[in-house]
Amino acid sequence: MRRINTLKPRSFDDVQLAANSLRQQMPVILNFENTDPKDKTRFIDFISGSVKAVNGEMYMISDDVYICAPTNVSLSRDIDKKSTF
Repeated sequence: MRRINTLKPRSFDDVQLAANSLRQQMPVILNFENTDPKDKTRFIDFISGSVKAVNGEMYMISDDVYICAPTNVSLSRDIDKKSTF
């Protein structure tokens, strides 16, 4: 079973956990709603490098929520409007 980790980073150690998840081929959702804006910029820069290191993808879901995925997970920006759940 695949797992998606979620994280609300408040420190650099939290972002390191996200990078570790990516190295273990697990996607991560990062919620920066309660992160200091200066830290948010640094954290996004760091995790962007981590995503690139695993040849993954990173998409902004909203201003404060991002999804990061390693190469074994394919992300799609748009859902086909014909799809039903």
